[in-house]
Amino acid sequence: MFSKFLKWESLDEQLLWVSSGIGEGMTTVFLSLVRQFRSPVKMDDNICCLSFFFFDFRSPAHDNAAAALRNLIWCVLAKQPQLESHLQQKYETTGRQSFDHANDFLALIGIFYDMMQDENFPKTCFVVDALDECSSEEGCPGLGDFIHFITFSIKQSDKVRWLISSNYSSGMEEALGNCRHEKLHNLSDITTLGDYIQSQAEKLANENSYDPELRETVVQILRQNPYCNYLWIDIVVNALKTEAIWRVTDFLKGISEVRDLKSLYDHICKTKIFTSKDKDFCKKVLEVMAVVRRPLHVTELEPLVQLKQRVDLEVIIGKCSDFLQITDGIVSFQHQSARDYVQKVFLNNNFTLTHMKLIRACFNLKWNKDKSRDRENPDTQETAPSMSKYALVNWISHLLAISKVVSTTLADDMAGLFELTSSDVCCFLRDHIMPWADALVQHELLATGASELQKLDLGFQHSKWRSLHNRIRDAHRFLRLHQATESPGTMPAFNSLLFCPTASLVQQESLKKVFPWITSVSAATQQWMGGFTALKGHEDWVRAVVISDDGKLIVSGSDDATVRIWDAGTGLVQHCLEVRRGYIFSVAISSQRIVAAGSSDYSITLWEADTGREPMDEIGDLVQSVAFTASGKLLAVAKEDCKIYIWDLEAKSNIMTFDGNNSPVNSIAFSRDGNLLASGAEDGTIESVFIWDLDTNTEIKPSMQFDHERSLTSLSFSPDGKYLLSGSSDCTMRLCEVQTGNRLHIFDGHEDWVRCVAWCEKEPFIASASDDHSVRIWSFDKGKAFPLKCTLREHRSWVMCTSFSPDGRFLVSGDNDSTVVVCERNMADEWERKSSYTWHSASIDSIVVARDGRRVVSASSDKTVHVWDIDDCSSRGASIKVDWGPYSKMWLSPGMDQHVMTPYGALPLDLSTDAETKWGLSYDEDKEEWWITFNKEKYIFLPKMFAPTSSCILPNKAVVGTSSMPYVFGFSDDVPEAKDIYGDYETWAS
Repeated sequence: MFSKFLKWESLDEQLLWVSSGIGEGMTTVFLSLVRQFRSPVKMDDNICCLSFFFFDFRSPAHDNAAAALRNLIWCVLAKQPQLESHLQQKYETTGRQSFDHANDFLALIGIFYDMMQDENFPKTCFVVDALDECSSEEGCPGLGDFIHFITFSIKQSDKVRWLISSNYSSGMEEALGNCRHEKLHNLSDITTLGDYIQSQAEKLANENSYDPELRETVVQILRQNPYCNYLWIDIVVNALKTEAIWRVTDFLKGISEVRDLKSLYDHICKTKIFTSKDKDFCKKVLEVMAVVRRPLHVTELEPLVQLKQRVDLEVIIGKCSDFLQITDGIVSFQHQSARDYVQKVFLNNNFTLTHMKLIRACFNLKWNKDKSRDRENPDTQETAPSMSKYALVNWISHLLAISKVVSTTLADDMAGLFELTSSDVCCFLRDHIMPWADALVQHELLATGASELQKLDLGFQHSKWRSLHNRIRDAHRFLRLHQATESPGTMPAFNSLLFCPTASLVQQESLKKVFPWITSVSAATQQWMGGFTALKGHEDWVRAVVISDDGKLIVSGSDDATVRIWDAGTGLVQHCLEVRRGYIFSVAISSQRIVAAGSSDYSITLWEADTGREPMDEIGDLVQSVAFTASGKLLAVAKEDCKIYIWDLEAKSNIMTFDGNNSPVNSIAFSRDGNLLASGAEDGTIESVFIWDLDTNTEIKPSMQFDHERSLTSLSFSPDGKYLLSGSSDCTMRLCEVQTGNRLHIFDGHEDWVRCVAWCEKEPFIASASDDHSVRIWSFDKGKAFPLKCTLREHRSWVMCTSFSPDGRFLVSGDNDSTVVVCERNMADEWERKSSYTWHSASIDSIVVARDGRRVVSASSDKTVHVWDIDDCSSRGASIKVDWGPYSKMWLSPGMDQHVMTPYGALPLDLSTDAETKWGLSYDEDKEEWWITFNKEKYIFLPKMFAPTSSCILPNKAVVGTSSMPYVFGFSDDVPEAKDIYGDYETWAS
């Protein structure tokens, strides 16, 4: 049966799932199949290839969906190198050099799809074993995503077949649907259990010099046990390998009454582990291995278990060989069941304590960078010891594993121990955060470290350990800042200290130690904003951004005619999608992961977010507006011909058309249940706003009686879909009841255009933003009363957009002069200004509060999109920003007679003469880097996000204006030589 499936003979199915119980030998069977069929098969003038992957919980390189897909692609490319162009193209479009992160699954799907659509792609059978060992770690693609990918590929091409295996579960059966399913023990061409017992007994007898009688005793006792299976045999045979030959019979008699795996492991511990004089050492090693995040090299494990002096770790591991194995120096469990047993039996009361011990052990490792690091020639340096890599990030994982426990109730003795652990963490982040950040950069783990710290930040957000949480949050934001600076790999992290807000703990405690010759650093910002990630790659203005419903993807549209899809967790770009022409003004992503982009030529282009492919032809020209239903199955498109077209995205066809507007439709919106569609036209009259029933394909009569006197600018359904709110350039906001079309109220009071209207999801509030520089908040009592609660006059320009947080606690608004304002509802039910920001340098086009109620996303026409933490938002947030462009203008700055200012900073008028001051500003054209210099030597690196737009250099001061804020650096007279800056830092860091 396997032969026919793998050779494309007879069988029509493209997916075959083989299931088994634990220990039935599935992996052994699949290994033999791969060995037999891995060579390409020639058939009917076509090549049939085999690509394979074996999931393995013991290895981080083999336990996640992205690793599986990456290896499957590699297998295909190894046999069909002509397909490698698709991989190279993805590198070029995304600007990346590898896709080796667990969150790169989306980018890998795109590569796979492009290869599969190539006419040179051969018929290929993909063999995947142990699918149930695919990890489903929070925030990363998991088993469900991989199964969805398998079923997707089958629908897209008849050149692919999948042979997969897993332990049987009803959940797996439901996920795989109606595929062909076989159980391993029902297949006639599988080696019988008896044959396996015979072969393993013979191998054991040969290795341990058993006589024929003893060998037969092993065979008979194993065959007589009714609970015996392949895993059982492997465990027993492995235990007998280290058993003295005269004790074999007694050991076998002891397992004759054993009925399950736990009892078998109990027997092994009782007769072997617990009888050893080294049982305490064995127990310690097993406990540590049961909680570490991955298999460890012996040199990594040794400092973590902290055995007594002169105790040989490898000898102890050998005494635990019934549970552990060493392969090429890597220590791992023999089987997942062994790890499960140790966790349940050994760690029943020691789980939290073991994690705390590992945290402290990680801090004791020599993780810091090699002090001989060569800044100019990093490739010539020796790498840091391999044992450091585990500790770099995984101390965070161990702390996160116990965050829920320690955040609630702990026994007094355990609370005291965690107090010590908390102190260790705070000391580490206070004294070693910068060399730690350097080590993360060196090992290419900075993004991972920042992402893990963010999880830890959230894990302790509501705990009683406030000082620990504050330290973790500050460290997380410092790593995010350092990541956002995109500093050269040889640039120490201490340079990023200079751009921290003044309230930063790490700057307050380290600035004077690292830069004793800098007397002051002043910036406009005082506090950290929420944790942020800068997403960079667009080459022109970023005009639109949206976050997927599950919060995992960010979609951005730019004037560079591209749409980029980013992984929200890591900030890594997954797809770069191009439109045929025009700037991109709007983007949207449906719950079904269809991305829509509207460009300046009025056309809409659709892509599948998973693959990056266009699922249907471009939707015509002259498109004015676009909206998805909540289910993501329908797309409404309003065109300049005054009609609305409803597209079924699964059928890829226009299923209905609504015609009734007398002027072009410029605003459309679906009700939350997707049954109703509202449309508004430019003239704003009673005939211009319609409600359409998608079930009956008819207009609901009567039409909405808004009766605006001028053009309609905004439409919004109430959360329950019963009311429709409109804004207009006639300075009013109007409310209609959907069922009757009756106008219930006219909201007067604004003195200029109403640009945006918004509902609060959980509180009875509505808001209106206007060109009269105000935002008005109104109460809404089920259509009965509409009193004005307040008028917020916090802006100095047109208010372009506004949005409530879902819980109604905050109202955010953005204006035409780049200001974002956050207002908060206090205990007296009054609204008051909380904070404001001016990081954007152009009009705020749109603003929204994420569903978690914490993050605010604002999009501007200044090429940036920012994300703030609404509870801590007094400094710059996450930003998607393009590189600096050409000199757009030049101007003179007071006090800089010998220089002309450019968007890049100061340029000497006479390049052959020295500047009047020893301090200066220079641009390295070869490396595209800005520096503050002293005697023409580079002293302070200015990252691209802080590239100068203006500057003023004085004898002991440098003022640098950036796109976000000015920075003022004060210097002492005692300035060290440039080469000594790094030496002093290394001395301090050590």
